Amino acid sequence: QSAADSWRYRVDWHPARLTPVPSRSGRRLLVIPEQVADETTRQWLIDVERAAGADRRLPVAVEATREELAARLAAVVAEESIAEVVSLLAVDERPNSRYPSVEVGVTATIHLGQALGDAGIDAPLWCVTGGAVTIGGAEAVAHPRQDQVWGFGRVVALEQPHRWGGLIDLPPAPTDSELSLLGTVLSSSGEDQIAIRGTTSYGRRLVAAPRTTRESARMWTPEGTVLVVGGTGGIGAEVAKWPAAEGASDLVLVGRRGAAAEGASELVEDLAAAGARGTIIACDIADREAVTALIGQLDAAGR
Repeated sequence: QSAADSWRYRVDWHPARLTPVPSRSGRRLLVIPEQVADETTRQWLIDVERAAGADRRLPVAVEATREELAARLAAVVAEESIAEVVSLLAVDERPNSRYPSVEVGVTATIHLGQALGDAGIDAPLWCVTGGAVTIGGAEAVAHPRQDQVWGFGRVVALEQPHRWGGLIDLPPAPTDSELSLLGTVLSSSGEDQIAIRGTTSYGRRLVAAPRTTRESARMWTPEGTVLVVGGTGGIGAEVAKWPAAEGASDLVLVGRRGAAAEGASELVEDLAAAGARGTIIACDIADREAVTALIGQLDAAGR
């Protein structure tokens, strides 16, 4: 248990270690949404665009396909060399008409990353967000939907590091000092996950956070119905037994195969032996309509 308590980590932010880089050969390309939904977002774009110091701007339709973006980018590089790409697409939080559960800023950023490769552009990509992360204290995340771009960026950094610049988060209403720091960060190296707050740029860190005493643990007492997604799989079945052992009396286990999953009936018996009712339902959690129907079914049953 002591060893397990030491396997805990948390995200922390420390003043960034930035190293100025020599001027790159080529232009800084700024990719922005052609239209945005509100005046606040529009003003954010105007301020950040000015601070980024781009040599060329490329307004794009946020619902443009990967192929359409690649064609636009190919036309740009046919005229001039691109040294780095700065994307402000993440700030558009309108739902995508084809994928309503995802914002257009997220899908546009993904398509941009793909299109850069299609167009043969190896220039590093920087993605700028506004209020997507918090550096702690009393600060709250203002725009959590934009944080999806941070998840995407960390994947690109691992899979294609030679084509990655980094992630930069500004406040939703950046001050002049914060805007001036943006240009400094874009012209530096040493960090690829940065939050600009006040007069300081902070680098993201994963730091050890071992639990020092067992008394400091926050215990969970389950109440009502406990829904376990993937509850019929090997790990999911063990997870389902945990709330049953903690006093849960009603568990709903969801999996693609439902009751046809191997060991499903035995799992229900094990839960019953622990004093809990176990119900197994077939549902693909990646299917939005199926999940909506599942929640409606549970609500109708008063669970």
